[in-house]
Amino acid sequence: MNRKLSRTAMVAMLLALITSPAFAAPLRANYEVSLTDGGETYSVRTIQSADADNRFADDVGPFRLQMVATVNSSGAYELEVSVTRKDVPSGAIAFEQTRSFSGAIGGPLEFSAQFGEVKGIGVIMIHSPER
Repeated sequence: MNRKLSRTAMVAMLLALITSPAFAAPLRANYEVSLTDGGETYSVRTIQSADADNRFADDVGPFRLQMVATVNSSGAYELEVSVTRKDVPSGAIAFEQTRSFSGAIGGPLEFSAQFGEVKGIGVIMIHSPER
């Protein structure tokens, strides 16, 4: 009985490990984002795989754009979008503004938000290899 319980516990641990995010295939996304600052507009349009933290990142003109998707088991996700100025003068404080949006895997998510003085408009479609 003790041996059977140990084997069952091992199988459960292996299943938990294999299905954990560390072993999951990365999310992929198609997205287009425009950032407007002082009358200048900078845009990115791309398709890329997320890193291990489900993060998509790009340099967009003088800004760093990062989007992190937190996916739940039903296929819905929370997308945190952050914009940071890349080149900050010595002694100045770099701003980072983050906004959150809700979407569903496989469907388009349109967003529009102010990130300090920067206006962000975008659309993203996140794909999961499992779905």
